[in-house]
Amino acid sequence: MKKYIVVIGLLSALLILMSFGASTAFADEPSGEACKNVEQVLDRYIEALGGQEALSKLTSRVCLGQIIHNLPWQNPTMQIAFFEAQAVAPFFYLMEETTDGGTTRSGFDGEVQWSQDTTGAVHENAGWLFGSTLAFLLNPQNALYIEDYFPELTLRSSDNDTVCVLVPANMEEAHHALYFDARTGLLVRVGHYWDLRNYREVDGVLFPHLVAQSRKGGSTSYMFDEVRHNEEVNKSKLQMPLE
Repeated sequence: MKKYIVVIGLLSALLILMSFGASTAFADEPSGEACKNVEQVLDRYIEALGGQEALSKLTSRVCLGQIIHNLPWQNPTMQIAFFEAQAVAPFFYLMEETTDGGTTRSGFDGEVQWSQDTTGAVHENAGWLFGSTLAFLLNPQNALYIEDYFPELTLRSSDNDTVCVLVPANMEEAHHALYFDARTGLLVRVGHYWDLRNYREVDGVLFPHLVAQSRKGGSTSYMFDEVRHNEEVNKSKLQMPLE
């Protein structure tokens, strides 16, 4: 069974990488009727996901899936890991990535953003959650807290109306600018490197089941096979572990 899953994962990875290479190129500075101001863009995003009421009902999110690393400096170049993520509104989360080499963990326990490598060593990461794309996506009420992750947003504009771009203050635009599809209102890219695709409805809220990150000639793609909401999550598991 495990070999079957890995084969399916490899085939999926090839499809992902093919589609990733053909990713739509967005204009840098769009505008139009869909991009009048920051408030309008964020309101349309909330409505596109399912609406404020539906988002407010989600107290937790549990995700299972695969991570496909296609990186030229690895041997072999393509490697597959499995992940389990748990998040509790408003900001708690834990991401666990498992390979043959062990398990790595990262999370936020309400006070500290931390990571743990395969040796068990724990590292406290500076900067809280600002700009963390995965932490934002895992948050079950993410759209309602978007300005906590990407503060002081301003709208960029031009004659192109295909995408609305919001830029957070004091953050590198190449990594943290938010690109919203002007037609659907959905967030489709973060910075120049993160693509959000394959939105599907789960419990009345849309969630991107494929998140692809380009990385120095390669890519890392997150395939969300299962997304569940409002399960009881033990917050003690989300705490920064002791070494």
